[in-house]
Amino acid sequence: SPHQIKIEWRTRTVKKFSLKKLVTAVAVTTSLVAAATISASACTTIYVGADQTQEKTPFVARTEDYGWNYNKQWFVMPEGKWAKGDTFLGCPGYGEFEWKFTHDSYRFTYFTNDQYQGTCPECGQENATHPSYTEFGTNEKGVSVSATETIYGRPEVTKTIDPFVKTKVDGKVNITGVDPFVKVKVDGKVGIEETDIPTIILSEADSAKAGVDLLLNIYKDYGAYFASGVFICDQNETWYIENCSGTQYVAIKVPDDMIFLEPNMAVIGRVDLDDKNIIASDKLIEMAQKGGTFVGDADKNIIDFRASYAGRLDRVDQRMVDGLNYLNKNYNYTAEQLLADNTRFTISNVNDKDEQVGLYTNIKADRTLDKNDVFGYYKLSSIGKPSNQDIEIFQLFKDKDVTTGTVGWVGVGNMSNNVFVPYYPMLLTDSKDMYEGYQATLPAVQKVAERPADASAFFVNDKKGGFAVYPEGWRNSYYFSFEGLGGYIADAEAITGTAVSAADKQYVQDKMTALQNEFNETFAKVELKNATETSRQMAAKAHATALAMIDYLTEGSFNDVASGSWYADAVKNVVNKGLMAGTGKDTFAPDNQVTRAMMWTVLARLDGKDVSGASTWYAKAMTWAIEKGVSDGTFPGNSITREQLATMLWRAAGSPEAKGALTNFNDAASVSSWATQAMTWAVEQGLISGMGDGALNPQGNATRAQLAVILTAYAK
Repeated sequence: SPHQIKIEWRTRTVKKFSLKKLVTAVAVTTSLVAAATISASACTTIYVGADQTQEKTPFVARTEDYGWNYNKQWFVMPEGKWAKGDTFLGCPGYGEFEWKFTHDSYRFTYFTNDQYQGTCPECGQENATHPSYTEFGTNEKGVSVSATETIYGRPEVTKTIDPFVKTKVDGKVNITGVDPFVKVKVDGKVGIEETDIPTIILSEADSAKAGVDLLLNIYKDYGAYFASGVFICDQNETWYIENCSGTQYVAIKVPDDMIFLEPNMAVIGRVDLDDKNIIASDKLIEMAQKGGTFVGDADKNIIDFRASYAGRLDRVDQRMVDGLNYLNKNYNYTAEQLLADNTRFTISNVNDKDEQVGLYTNIKADRTLDKNDVFGYYKLSSIGKPSNQDIEIFQLFKDKDVTTGTVGWVGVGNMSNNVFVPYYPMLLTDSKDMYEGYQATLPAVQKVAERPADASAFFVNDKKGGFAVYPEGWRNSYYFSFEGLGGYIADAEAITGTAVSAADKQYVQDKMTALQNEFNETFAKVELKNATETSRQMAAKAHATALAMIDYLTEGSFNDVASGSWYADAVKNVVNKGLMAGTGKDTFAPDNQVTRAMMWTVLARLDGKDVSGASTWYAKAMTWAIEKGVSDGTFPGNSITREQLATMLWRAAGSPEAKGALTNFNDAASVSSWATQAMTWAVEQGLISGMGDGALNPQGNATRAQLAVILTAYAK
């Protein structure tokens, strides 16, 4: 079957070369023009220090951008998962890093790839027991790890004949660089890869500084499998570490007055290594000198780390450009400007005379930032996109107990139309404490060349051509729900022939904005004893909202409502809100006349009344209309005129006084005296306008399309 063929292809390919490595290989080997946008590995970091925020708390944030339509899950690793002396074995796709635990492991939260019912998507191993690309997390001691931002090294320092060499050739590794990445296991040791950093650090470290010391010792004793930037923090301090080669690194204790961005670009610039807030490898300057790449002043122990070690110096990622301009609207930077002067975004601790002045960047926001500003950064078009898998933003409170000293704001899937759900990670003691939608396990998506014939199938464009068909049960997955929402909005025109309208895009964004504000306010007031359950409920509501938005975009279409027509968006709006319904499965009958019973019903629904379950479909609505003085309840099947419609709506609104006049319309005199106030009010409120010929047509019958437009305007 096609499904069997698909699975066979995926397994063979993954075993041969994993997705993450394929992406990195393309990035390393492809020649790009200067200042071009980088799009292969697209994890994105922002740090905002406490002094730059309204709440006086730092925000440490990073997305995991791994690939499109790869399910991500969230769990709690129980304490004692590994006993003292146990050996951890990482994914064979990344050298199978080995670690012997120094004590019983701590409990921690973590994200991981769905292993597709037993098969690791990284190495293809069936019935795999190792984690698959573990990301983010906080342990029971309050230590959090971002893990990690892929960056790149200069080939003069790191180059091997095969950048992904897995075995020795004639007993040798064939190294030409001075500090290559450590990808060949020798005597049980291979460099640590980002997939294993959270597991090891969170299992072992009881403070951020202890985690930093542990990781740097691993780089020294084992080496690094590839280059990365990583945060290790607790409520008291935040550290950021960059390595661009096998064993050399710089770690900085990030100050509270700093802002910096890191979109797969090394950002530690010219630094004096004698600073007490910097820890660097002993041979950092020496190795760069051997590679012929050193930039700095060795006599003063100053190095420009980015210039000396980082690769891809001929370009600036568009995410850096967009992020800086988002933080300060006065910048208006271009990639070329940032390429010409990287001190606009790099971290330094020296002035123009190379005097040590403390760590800083030249990034200045044009406002004091709040959490929504940090969230908004991840909705920029170059950052919030289908490659997003998960994100956790750590908000750190120095003045609180360790239990509440860290708040994790979690997003999963495409962040372009998404929300962040807050939680206290220290209160999560078991995976059952988390919302179950985070833990749905599913088969892999099917990649097919032809549009699926099954009308019930949900699919988006596959980035390599054809379509990606979501597996059965995808609606149970929090990840797929938001990935599907963002994917459909982006791909609707290719899928259906009609792009999602600007109004519908705005409608979805408004829904998500309102939900985010609700979550922010709810969590600010939550009692500690209710916090975990409240977070679960928020996640469930977010999940349901994503699915409702997908249904709104995909199921709210009727064969007789032309896309782009003057009433199309209004029809979708009133149907989505439950005010009106189709006359059939695929029909709305926009030109049909509105009856008195229809008007009673929609107005009662607008007032929040349940009008179902009576002897006739309109009986409860009729009773409501009589009680509210909207109508006398007679002649339910009669059509209503435009002035009758306006009058019922005016009465439902409380009969507000209208001060204007209808003199601008050439048929104002034909408005009935009893309807003058109502029609004047409706015109003043923008609910009713002329027919295009200067006439109100008050005696003309109202249509269902007109009613949909009027209700949409009124509901605003």
